[in-house]
Amino acid sequence: MSFTVGTEGSLRDREKKKITTEQQIAPQILAAVEKTAPKDVYRIEENQFNIFVQDEIRLSDQHTLTAGLRIETVDHKATAGDSSTVEQSGTTLNPSLHYKYQMFPTTVFRLSAARTVRRPKFDDLVPFRETKNGTLTQPDVIGNPKLKPETSIGVEAGIEQSWGNHTGAFGLNAFYRWIDDKIENEINLNPENNRYEQSPRNVGNGKVYGLRLDLQTRTPFLGLPNLTLFGNISFLGSEVKDKISGE
Repeated sequence: MSFTVGTEGSLRDREKKKITTEQQIAPQILAAVEKTAPKDVYRIEENQFNIFVQDEIRLSDQHTLTAGLRIETVDHKATAGDSSTVEQSGTTLNPSLHYKYQMFPTTVFRLSAARTVRRPKFDDLVPFRETKNGTLTQPDVIGNPKLKPETSIGVEAGIEQSWGNHTGAFGLNAFYRWIDDKIENEINLNPENNRYEQSPRNVGNGKVYGLRLDLQTRTPFLGLPNLTLFGNISFLGSEVKDKISGE
């Protein structure tokens, strides 16, 4: 048995100040005009603290079980160029369970399940508005500081076969993930101002599934014993269920 406990933290502060000007020089020189876009000036502060525990249990010479839990706490503050500020915070629990079966000296079977988090990009969280034509083809662009992170629960199974005193290996893996609060850019008509707006939103729940083949081998047969070649191919499928239409 092997038990592990750990902590980690980060303090992230990102500031962007991109000033753009435009000046006409022909047929006559005019004063420079500032053309800075609203999303080009902002500040993001993100503080994160994580705790994780992991317990590896050797059930027998062939069977190993590893259970873990990761607790993530995040405080987030986004300030736009006009000083408008939005804050949010939250805690997520991410458990995981991994099983390893040493079927033969050169054959390993693995099965795992885990919950993971994908957080929004910093730029998407800034509370800005970039006014364009407001049409379907040229919508206004707005940020979404209320974006929630994507979360997913995934299950993966795979088998790995090695050969040549472990100088080469072939792997076949299958996976299936259920995704909540999928983040995508959407264009919608705002009934309050009758203008089309594009913004990142949590559009609904989704699924991702597929197969992956991996191959690696050293190349002593080419006279290069220290060279290792890697290759893989994946077959993927995915779908998203829209929250509004249900499709």
